[in-house]
Amino acid sequence: MIKDIFSLHTYMIINCAILVSYVLSRVLFTIPWLAQHIQQIHKLKFARYCLLITISIFLLMPFLMNIKPIANTNIEFKPIFQHASQLINESQKVVTSQINVIEKMPTSLSIKSIITVFLMLGFLFHLTNYIKTILILNRVKKEAFRLHKMGNTHILFTTMYNIPFCWSLVKKHYIALPTHLAEIAIDRKLSIQHELQHIRQGDTNWLHCMQILKLFCFWNPFLILWMSWLNDLQEYACDEQIVLRKKISPSTYAQCIVDRARYSLNSDLLANRVTAINGFSKSTLYRRVNMIFTYKRNKRKLALIMAYAISVCAISTTAVALNGTANSSPLPSTKISNMIKKSDHENAFHIKATPEVVAEINKIRSDDHARAKMLSALKRMHQYKSYLKDEFHKNNMPSGLLALPLIESGYQSLNESVNPMRAAGIWQIIPSTGEKMGLVINDTRDDRMNMELATHAAIKYLNQCYDQFHDWKLAVIAYEIGENQTQKLIDATGSRDAWTLVNAMPEQYRNDLKKYITMFDATVIIINHPEIISA
Repeated sequence: MIKDIFSLHTYMIINCAILVSYVLSRVLFTIPWLAQHIQQIHKLKFARYCLLITISIFLLMPFLMNIKPIANTNIEFKPIFQHASQLINESQKVVTSQINVIEKMPTSLSIKSIITVFLMLGFLFHLTNYIKTILILNRVKKEAFRLHKMGNTHILFTTMYNIPFCWSLVKKHYIALPTHLAEIAIDRKLSIQHELQHIRQGDTNWLHCMQILKLFCFWNPFLILWMSWLNDLQEYACDEQIVLRKKISPSTYAQCIVDRARYSLNSDLLANRVTAINGFSKSTLYRRVNMIFTYKRNKRKLALIMAYAISVCAISTTAVALNGTANSSPLPSTKISNMIKKSDHENAFHIKATPEVVAEINKIRSDDHARAKMLSALKRMHQYKSYLKDEFHKNNMPSGLLALPLIESGYQSLNESVNPMRAAGIWQIIPSTGEKMGLVINDTRDDRMNMELATHAAIKYLNQCYDQFHDWKLAVIAYEIGENQTQKLIDATGSRDAWTLVNAMPEQYRNDLKKYITMFDATVIIINHPEIISA
């Protein structure tokens, strides 16, 4: 379960959520009517909730769609979802094929190892900076002079920095004021009010959360944009709340902001790392001062409600499009491994959740054509399933062999399935093998088209292969490439492992056998767990 949650798919979903939430929030606030009728404090809260809601919906959507798939609902936007899903799936296929090419290049490190090392180094680098900042803040706290204490908030004077800032650590809050403010009463008062407002809004706690998120998604440029924008929104919200109190004139407060900005030019801005102060860039400073003098109190709740409604609809639509349908969301290898463990007869073929098998199952789930083809084959299989299972039982053979005719012919007749080897029937028996097994094959009669006779011949041949190799997986391989070729591969490699034999095949046939084994394993799993591709 833990591996399912902390998977690469989940990691990418979180990064997509960061991108979508940022773009959506910024686009919404470019709509004049919404931007002008929502208070700054509500804009800040909306931005935060939008990020949280987007991540939550993106993570929960696959589970919700598994409960009630979109394919079974009458939603007018379904074509839009499907079209978006198709575009995303096609992009995923391109990326997957490119990764496969890279992985096959001669190198001492796999692409997975390179990505893992990159993420670990980035995590450690930003974790080091985060810890370093916490230690610096502790040093500021120890060396500063405490001016006052209000509840769990400590107001300090420090000589280390020229601007006021605040931070929070384990339910305690700290406001650090530069010593020169001791001589300027009005600026000291406004600075304390400003930093207290940051603490009331939860800005310092939120910035800790964003820093922790940055440890894992440091490479995502939209997270950096999020952090910068939230810093600006925090400043606007603080300014708004102080102006609303009407105890200080806008001109006095604006002058205080400008003075603090002048001092910030000579500061290394420790506050940029963890604390709330970061509103002194030229463009941000201009907007802050402009807002102070042009602010209007009459804001409409309808605008805020509309913003939330639009964002939830847009986020849900995007999440559905991203996941396509419940069947297109990729299954993790751990879930497929659990399916294998629950089916004892699958163990007769030594089936494992290899990357190839997992990729094949997810390809069938996500590709409409492949999925429809598999569903049609499963439907045809039901015509023969009862008879074949009885025959397998009589001969002490695993019922998983139902997968063999499915990958050979899709349980189709000769007229629907012809190949250069002149194989025919649901078992796709070639003439030489059929004649060895006692079938009559000539211009007037073809026993391969008789389902019962063909089944008896296939079972006889499979049993001969099993008697030779004492392994059903090897018997399946021999059914495809012949028992003589299978024996040569075993002798050449000294191994009886299917994937080892694949790598020993001549290069021109290697991919065909690899695809055959992969498809067989995936089909055995799907036959026993059809719900993973069902509509």
